[in-house]
Formats: sequence, C-alpha cells, structure tokens
Amino acid sequence: MRTLQFDIDLKPGESKDLPCNGHRQAIIEGKKAVEECRNIDLVKEEFNRLKQYWHNRLKGLTAVTPDADFNSMINMWNPYNCLMTYAWSRAASLVYAGERDGLGYRDSVQDLLGVLHIIPMKQKRGLN
Repeated sequence: MRTLQFDIDLKPGESKDLPCNGHRQAIIEGKKAVEECRNIDLVKEEFNRLKQYWHNRLKGLTAVTPDADFNSMINMWNPYNCLMTYAWSRAASLVYAGERDGLGYRDSVQDLLGVLHIIPMKQKRGLN
C-alpha cells in the first residue's frame, strides 16, 4: 500500500499540480497551526513550555557527577527511555490480549520500577 507517494518524472523547469485529499478537519487544523507558527513569540513561548514540561517530568531523581555525559544519561535519557518503555512497549504484549505467550507481570513491574520516581502521582492512584 502506498500513502502520499507520487512517482513523477519532471523535465528541467517543468512543474505539475498534484491533488491531495485530506480530512477536512485536519486541513482546517493544519492551516490554523501554520498561522499560529507565524507568530515567532508564540512559537518561542510554546517551545519554552514544552521544555519546562519535560524538565519537570524528568526531575524526580538527579545525579551530579564530574562527568557531564553520565549526568545527561542518568538525568535525562535513561528516565525518558524508561518512561517511553513504560508507556508504549508493553501495551503490545499478547498477555493483554489474553494470550500467555508474551510479556508478563515481571516485565510490567520492571518497566514500572524505572519510572516510579518520574510518575509518583500514578503510583498513588493505582497506575490508572
């Protein structure tokens, strides 16, 4: 299956118009996003909000060592990776679909242990 792929041969200086169909709401939202992104102050503000979100999200455990690369790995990349693994990878387990061949309780607990310091609010309310 091909999606949004056009095989085109163009001669130098030649152009062709290509029709693309899309969901009307996606087109409307896309145009709105393009308009909003023209405001550089808004883009900077949203980018700073995004950075602040991730800084707050990953600050549950902090290590300070003489090695900046180690600090980056421990304080940012490892927690982020654990959070993504917790959020996504185990959801594809066959165990959740009623099959026994797949990832089980131990795997889920292992994922959870890597993120407990990042998501304390979820451990208090039962991980729902």
